Amino acid sequence: MKASINRQDKYFVLRMSSLMFLILFLTNIFRVLKERLIVVFIGIESLCYIRIILLLPLALLVIYLLAALRKRYSPQRIFNLVLWFYIVFIAVFICVLYPYIEAFKLPTRWQEVVLHTLPTANRWMPLFTFWPITLLYLLAELWPVLICSNCFWELSNRRVITKEAAQAYPLYNLVGQSSILLTGLVLYLSNFSVKHATVVWGLDHVQCLGATASILMLGVSVLYNRITKQYAQLAMSQPHQSSNIKKLTWIQTLRLLYNDRHVANIFICTLIYYAVISIVQTLWLYNLSVYCTTPSLIATYQAKTLVMVGLSTLSFALMSSVLLSRLGWYVVLQILPFTVFIFSTGVWIGYTHAHLPWWSYTTRYLSTCLNVLVKSMKYAFFDTTR
Repeated sequence: MKASINRQDKYFVLRMSSLMFLILFLTNIFRVLKERLIVVFIGIESLCYIRIILLLPLALLVIYLLAALRKRYSPQRIFNLVLWFYIVFIAVFICVLYPYIEAFKLPTRWQEVVLHTLPTANRWMPLFTFWPITLLYLLAELWPVLICSNCFWELSNRRVITKEAAQAYPLYNLVGQSSILLTGLVLYLSNFSVKHATVVWGLDHVQCLGATASILMLGVSVLYNRITKQYAQLAMSQPHQSSNIKKLTWIQTLRLLYNDRHVANIFICTLIYYAVISIVQTLWLYNLSVYCTTPSLIATYQAKTLVMVGLSTLSFALMSSVLLSRLGWYVVLQILPFTVFIFSTGVWIGYTHAHLPWWSYTTRYLSTCLNVLVKSMKYAFFDTTR
């Protein structure tokens, strides 16, 4: 039987949905910022080096530090610490690091020494030459892990029991994913006001987005602390909430993956999916850098793509319940890899016929469609079936 959510719980779910909306709105803003700056300053060919050499070790380090902080501090204090770190960094970035990016570049003499010692370093040298951009990219990639996975769901799981999750989580997903569409619309409309902001305040589009992100993060801080303060005592008094739940250590987690085939398969599927979406995103950014040669063109194309992702996500979200009831979990789960196979085959054929004029445009649109469908199906189908 499904557990019904009482009136007080409904207010909690609505506020948590609003918090999810703000967090995902910020995720989309950070995604636009990092992609635009990578394309303009560093280059798409350096993405693999960022993800393997820098992002993977940093993500493991951050997870270890979070586990250590949880032993000493409350989740609310950790959340505020992480959030204010982001607020301060974005403020420093838009006020100091980005406007004077040339002054913070790695000195030319050092670059020559490194390239003379290691000639193959020319591909990853831009990562260290424009280190503020690289640092922003890394923090933008870690934002969903730090805020959404470790803070939002930790707060939600303390208040919503498993039986109520079937009613609460679809609302989280619907309200949260609608932020993609709104972000695209806001970015597309804001492109027309960039000239005004440049004339009046001397800010370009990157600085405007950074200022918007700082204001929204302040809103996230206020909303999160308000929810925590209002519902903390009530959550502790719930009879179904267990206060002595033991968390798994690293060794216990590895043993669980080794012994439980079901959990291991979910882990492998998730790992493979994120590898696929990284490749798809890199392919789309490459086409973006080829056909959009100025920051304004990049901004417009990013905004249009986000609008398409938002519309596609909402459409698939409305279809998912019908498809799950009629086709079943297994068939719905196959939609995503089948779509990736079809469109990636088309993109591959397009690159093999790049000498034909009409194939170059076809490849551009196919890569965009692949990026849109992979992201929207991930939100609507993959996350649900997982």
